[in-house]
Amino acid sequence: NGKYIMTGSDSGSIKIWDKKVGSLLGNLSFDGLCGSNFSSVQENHIILTFTDGSIKLLDIDAGKILLELKGHNDVVWSAEESFNGKYIISESDDETIKVWDRQTGNLLINLDIGARVTFLMESKDGRNIIATTEFGMIQIWNIETGELQLKLADGKNKECIVKESNDGKYLI
Repeated sequence: NGKYIMTGSDSGSIKIWDKKVGSLLGNLSFDGLCGSNFSSVQENHIILTFTDGSIKLLDIDAGKILLELKGHNDVVWSAEESFNGKYIISESDDETIKVWDRQTGNLLINLDIGARVTFLMESKDGRNIIATTEFGMIQIWNIETGELQLKLADGKNKECIVKESNDGKYLI
C-alpha cells in the first residue's frame, strides 16, 4: 500500500521507514544478507536473500522467520513473490531460477538457465517468468510448468533489463 520504504546496506542491515512522516520504524541486521523485497501479499512480510544460497520470509511485526528456503548452491541476489501470492521466485549465481510454494516452502520448479541471471521479473499476466542473462539472452518460462516459452537474442547486445508493455504484448 506504499506506507513503508525499506533501505538496505552492504553491512547486512535493513531499515524500515514510515513513508508519510519519514520516521525510522525498525532496524534489522542479518549475517550474509544480500537482498530484500517486500511481500506483495502482506505488507509486514519481507523476503530476504543470502550469500549462503538461502531465502527467508520474515514477519516484521513478530520479528520471526516464517519460512526458510534452501536449494540454491550460490549467492541468491533476488527473490520476489508472484502477483497472486502463490510463489516465491528466486535467482542465483548458481545459474538457476527456482519457483517455490510460498505457503509450504516446497521447491516446485528448478530452471537451469546455463548463465548468470542479470534480471528477473514476472509477466504482467502472472503466467511467465522473464529473465535476462549475462550473455544477452532473454528467456521466457511458464511459471507453473517450467516450460521454456521463448528465447530471444540478437547476438550483439547484452540486455540487462526488460520491461513489458502495459498490454503484455511487447518486451522493451
